[in-house]
Amino acid sequence: MNNKDYSEFEEACKIEHKSNVLKDMWNAIRKDDRPHWEVMADDGMNKFLKFCITCLFLYFGYHTVIAMIDRFTG
Repeated sequence: MNNKDYSEFEEACKIEHKSNVLKDMWNAIRKDDRPHWEVMADDGMNKFLKFCITCLFLYFGYHTVIAMIDRFTG
């Protein structure tokens, strides 16, 4: 194996090493290591429950504001 072959081999190893590092970094970023219960916490049922609670707060907030306006403007 002459110097030229060795340098080509080195370059191939460097490129492979760089791609492995980037691949490992990408896998670490994409890895979802949260517990199962936390991942499933935002399913459709929970979002619907949040929507219902928001509607209730807005409804009662609206009636509170109307009552305050009626009381103080009389």
